Amino acid sequence: MNRLILITLFCAPMGVMAQSQALITIGGDRGIELGVVRDVGSWSRRLVILDKNAPHLRVVDETGRLRQTTGRSGSGPGEFAVPVALSFDSSTNSVFVVDQANARVTAYVLDDTLRLSKTIPTSVVNLRDLCVLRGRYFGNSGSRTQLLDELELSEGRLVPRRPLGKPQSGHPLAAHPLVVGRSSEGPLLCDGSGFIWVASRYLGEVHRVSLDGETQETVMVRDFHGIQLTAGSGGSLTFSAPDGWYEEVSALLPLREGVRVVVTRFARDGSVSGYQFVDVTSDLKSQTPRIAANWIEIAATSRGVVCVLNDPMPTVTVFSGTRCP
Repeated sequence: MNRLILITLFCAPMGVMAQSQALITIGGDRGIELGVVRDVGSWSRRLVILDKNAPHLRVVDETGRLRQTTGRSGSGPGEFAVPVALSFDSSTNSVFVVDQANARVTAYVLDDTLRLSKTIPTSVVNLRDLCVLRGRYFGNSGSRTQLLDELELSEGRLVPRRPLGKPQSGHPLAAHPLVVGRSSEGPLLCDGSGFIWVASRYLGEVHRVSLDGETQETVMVRDFHGIQLTAGSGGSLTFSAPDGWYEEVSALLPLREGVRVVVTRFARDGSVSGYQFVDVTSDLKSQTPRIAANWIEIAATSRGVVCVLNDPMPTVTVFSGTRCP
């Protein structure tokens, strides 16, 4: 069954220019809408929305017009099994979709709409995310031996070229075999100044590796309240929510000088209870106080920030300003 999408433009009321204003809303309670929004990218004056449930890619322009819906479940060209992340290469205007279950990356050329370019199998086990920096590819997989991999195309496959960084953590169980790989299982970011950032989703740490791989630095997210990890017999590991709730690092966003770390807060039953973010300076020496938000910030456009809400109704909204309300 084809899924429809409704896009509504909002006009800003007088006297509230200092507040975030909804400029474009996709989804919500105004018709048959999105499934679970997995990722959103903002490139070349387009929003590309990755839908976890369908899975679909939707292309929306900055006026709010739906330009394209493409993709479906499967393993053929332009089909996805478990798509987990979007990435963009500005040098070729290419959009990449990481598909874990199919062990491949699907490449599109982005113009007015997406044009399927090629399907690239990968030998990286459980590739979680991909980013492109100066024409070079980097990926994370939750490896126990390296933090990241620089990747390259070889005979039509995306393969590791060299390891970058070492898994490390200040967690008391950092040496546990089921914890060490979690150093790099969170979101990935390539910034414009020559660094690759990767977060530990559960441990609340952010690592930064230089493009040449010669330096690696780590910072703990301010006031992080992570899920509790307990070592058991036989090398097992159990998870429990401390004090009834816990947090995960859900997004890394580039700033002019540093990175914004977006944190999702969960109740004991796994439901989302809110979002917060903290900005880390480029020298990693200071962080801003935590700021609470009702939406998760996921990207930025020339008009504002892209914010996502999946519960109770999957919604993508572009708000004016520099952060989600």
